[in-house]
Amino acid sequence: MDFYHSPLPDNYTNKDNSDIISNKFSPPPLLFPDQWPQKLVEPNVWPNFLWRSHPQCLCQNICLPIQASFPELVDLLPIQLSFSALYFLIWLAAIVGNASVLYVVSLKQVQLSSVRSVFICSLAASDILMSFTSLPITAISIFTRDWVFPSPFCKLMGIFQGGTVFVSSFTLTAIAVDRYILIKHPTKQKIEFRTAICIVIAVWILGYACALPVGLFSSTQEYPPFCGTFCEENWPDTEEQTGRSRIRKMYGLLVLIVQFGLPTVISSLCYWNIGRLIRRQIQKRKERQLVLLQESKDRMKSQKNRTNRMMVTMVAGLVLAWLPMNLINLWRDFNSENSANSDDAKSNEWFSLIFAACHSVAMTSAVWNPLIYSFFNPQFKETIRASLERRRKSQAVTALLMTQQQNNANTSESRRTSCRSLNVLITNNASSVGNRQSDSNHFLLLKNSSTRKHSAQIGTIEEEKNSMLSNGGEPL
Repeated sequence: MDFYHSPLPDNYTNKDNSDIISNKFSPPPLLFPDQWPQKLVEPNVWPNFLWRSHPQCLCQNICLPIQASFPELVDLLPIQLSFSALYFLIWLAAIVGNASVLYVVSLKQVQLSSVRSVFICSLAASDILMSFTSLPITAISIFTRDWVFPSPFCKLMGIFQGGTVFVSSFTLTAIAVDRYILIKHPTKQKIEFRTAICIVIAVWILGYACALPVGLFSSTQEYPPFCGTFCEENWPDTEEQTGRSRIRKMYGLLVLIVQFGLPTVISSLCYWNIGRLIRRQIQKRKERQLVLLQESKDRMKSQKNRTNRMMVTMVAGLVLAWLPMNLINLWRDFNSENSANSDDAKSNEWFSLIFAACHSVAMTSAVWNPLIYSFFNPQFKETIRASLERRRKSQAVTALLMTQQQNNANTSESRRTSCRSLNVLITNNASSVGNRQSDSNHFLLLKNSSTRKHSAQIGTIEEEKNSMLSNGGEPL
């Protein structure tokens, strides 16, 4: 479990302010408005509560920030900025990786067995849900040291955060068992698709059932004179004076066994047997083939080494991610009654910082799972490569079609332009022919007129000539 609770001493009570008055926890007194800013800039306290409503309460001398009474290293600005950047990178990688797995599987592009695809989708879905619930909300609660979300979310987030963690661990175990059955009994009936769906549903129900007690016994509490509210676990048998709870300890041990211990043991046994079976198959192949080429020997050795690396990586990913988180939760459950002692004051300053480090390591499981169980799988990688190749070809075909359409459009435009030019040329030729015909008619008219004038002149000359002849050659 990775549900964070503000490290107030468990035997601190909000019934009255007698603990504060008696200086049992030695917090500083309420500060006047002109005093609290100077107090808050001490080395171990950074005023990260200023973005909320605390300043108004402080100015009215109503409440005291928990950072001023119980300072921790996580309150320092450089540490908060560093962890914020780390959390953001983990969140981004987890969302992109698991969303890619769901995208590829949902499009029916993964040539894996249907059962394996169901388990991989379940793992990716739980990791995405964990990235949206456990990762950001726990990180914000670590930095603010109180509960800044609506009160009903205190119960809901306890269930959702714990449920996704259980589902992820149970799904990893189911994948290990499925692979062992596939290698151990390759000729027998495998797990059917419908059976795999039922297993996934049972895993999700069981996971959230295991996380249900956290939600049932979590609630928001106020601890005057501290500012804000705190989301705390209130188990039925919690002793008011000491903060001890036997049920809380038993539940912590149960979480360690069910969420971490059993999945680790079962997965380790399955992968160890898978490696043993593969080595035995390789040995039998060598015995059947007395003379092996060097290439065949190298290929078998490479297959053996790759199998061993994958088995170790799968188990190590589960152990390294969740072991620190379970250890610090177990320490908190069994050490809660001593949290207010002066001897543990120094360790309390480091608690939230160590918790943030363990929590960030646990959240990296959402990054490694898609890499180990999907992208490192040769069939999965080949399918992604084929999918990208199909997309590239589809884009090339689309670009070719668009080019052809553009060329056709250009050709049509060129043809229309040619037709317009031809029409203009024909019109110009027709106009030229008409002009030539008009000029020819005009010339004929001029020619006929000139001929008539010339004939008239010749007639006049002839008459004058005849008249002269009739008169003896003299003019009239």
